Amino acid sequence: MTTEMQATNTTPAPISYKFADGFHVPKGLTAETAASELEVIRQTTGQLIPENIINAARPVSNPLHSVFEWDDTVAGAQYRKHQASQLVRAIVVVKDEYEQPFRMFTLVKDNDAPRTSYLPTTFVVQDVDLLADGLNRLKKELAGALRSVEELRNLAAKLAPKKTKALDQAAALIQRAADKLK
Repeated sequence: MTTEMQATNTTPAPISYKFADGFHVPKGLTAETAASELEVIRQTTGQLIPENIINAARPVSNPLHSVFEWDDTVAGAQYRKHQASQLVRAIVVVKDEYEQPFRMFTLVKDNDAPRTSYLPTTFVVQDVDLLADGLNRLKKELAGALRSVEELRNLAAKLAPKKTKALDQAAALIQRAADKLK
């Protein structure tokens, strides 16, 4: 029992999971099962990386097996790595004590690990170095999003001028978010 639980003498609210909007959920797979399997993989291998997820999911009996395209004539190893990353990013924690649902895992470079891997988001936000790495990654993602919006805006200015206002607003919001992270 954690010190926090001892101090309040309450049990934590149960955690539930869902898949992020847009994730193609294989028939019969629940977010709870996927979350549990991913956590087992992380704990048993030491790193939640696409290769470890793929290796664990290879047996047909593994609940995550149906997430992957196993026919090499349709998809190769790189595509399966992409599928594994999509799966990890699709697990969302839904818990009453948090205001907003959030991704169960965050991609970070842990100095104790040989490469980037996914770690529980609740762990990342409590570690100064991991949080700094996560924020740096977010800054890069926002910069990429801003470049994409600006490219669309430039093209829209020539081909669909009425759409530039919405793109200007999107760029301003992305820039404001990036500025908050500085």
